Amino acid sequence: GYVALLAFVGWVSGLLGQYVLRQDLWGHVICCVVLLVVWEAVQLLAVATSTSAPLGVLLSLAAGEGLCSLVCAFPVYAMNRFCCVHYGRIYHE
Repeated sequence: GYVALLAFVGWVSGLLGQYVLRQDLWGHVICCVVLLVVWEAVQLLAVATSTSAPLGVLLSLAAGEGLCSLVCAFPVYAMNRFCCVHYGRIYHE
């Protein structure tokens, strides 16, 4: 199930990046935040239905995971920018 979900998330983020968002740092961060919220919501629903942990604990855990993952968005953007500047963009059209 997660493989299909991640494939769908990748497809949606590619469409957002090409047709909706600007292709700069802010567009990248917006896309990352939206996708992290969706991912954490799916994870939260899966864990909440199978355990008896309080919702507040699960939400604080999901928020911490989301923020730690968002920190990684900046080096990924920097590597992508480096490759685009030095090697050119790759277009699949």
